[in-house]
Amino acid sequence: RIVSNGQLLAQPFATLPVSTSGEQGLLGLAFDPNFSQNRFVYVYYTDRNALVGRVVRFTDQNNIGINQLTLLNDIPVGTIHNGGNIGFDRNGRFYLTVGENGDPANSQDFTNIKGKILRYNIDASGVATPAGTVLGDPSSPIFALGLRNSFDFTFHPTAGTMYASENGPGCDDEVNRIVSQGNYGWGPNYVCGVPAQG
Repeated sequence: RIVSNGQLLAQPFATLPVSTSGEQGLLGLAFDPNFSQNRFVYVYYTDRNALVGRVVRFTDQNNIGINQLTLLNDIPVGTIHNGGNIGFDRNGRFYLTVGENGDPANSQDFTNIKGKILRYNIDASGVATPAGTVLGDPSSPIFALGLRNSFDFTFHPTAGTMYASENGPGCDDEVNRIVSQGNYGWGPNYVCGVPAQG
């Protein structure tokens, strides 16, 4: 929905089949860095029909989302720890946080994207190409790992450095400086009070 001049517009910008079980839902919203020219709006949500996470793109046309396009599909979800923030760095690369779905072992497992921050290049046609290069693998979207359930991130306005929140298990709520291939420590047998290594 859009509020314009203090009034809720009658027609929604977009309507999506969102699951609201547990921590599922409409998880992330971002504007394209070139929004003033291309009018692209990105949404990350849990699809209630397929029970997967999806990133879709709309084109804003007079406060209505048109030309819906799915960019990322089949993102694993659970009833808890889905992460869900999305956004762009100053170089136009797209980032997505994915929680570990309640299983700490996922955060240290390079064979899945749970418990990670992912990075992609997205072209104008909507093709998302992995750009994480964790451990030098150019086919991987994994930018950083060892995360439990990061809800939010931002970039330093001049340095461009990424900072992300991390929600601990009743301890160690953190704000981490995120670096490429950084490991932020969450996993099986996690011990409270041990600093992250990223």
